[in-house]
Amino acid sequence: MDLARLSWPDAREAIRSAEAAVLAVGATEQHGPHLPVGTDWFIASAISEAAAQRPGLLLLPGLAVGVSAEHRQFWGTLSVSPDLLRDAVVERAGSVAHHGLARIVLVNGHGSNVPPLRRACRELREDRIFAFVFN
Repeated sequence: MDLARLSWPDAREAIRSAEAAVLAVGATEQHGPHLPVGTDWFIASAISEAAAQRPGLLLLPGLAVGVSAEHRQFWGTLSVSPDLLRDAVVERAGSVAHHGLARIVLVNGHGSNVPPLRRACRELREDRIFAFVFN
């Protein structure tokens, strides 16, 4: 179920009945001259959307821009700092946890996102929000 497509009363019921939230995290960067800059995002998003078809999983609006400073010389690359990515994940998970859903699976499509996502998971666990990164 896709949270962004629900009305707030339907979102309330979806969050109450969900076992876990799924958050896609990708990147917008070069992948050679033959692939779109959204490749990492497209993969993470597709996996997340497929997973959220299962009962009990709620798809959150994802993050299409990741930590890609190493690719800045290529046109079309967008990048955020590791701290911003970590904060974005922590804030989204906290928003859902505020409504009672304290389990989140992060579907990551980009290698440089791993360290900030692991830090986010550690911080979330300290707040009793179970978070797991799937790379």
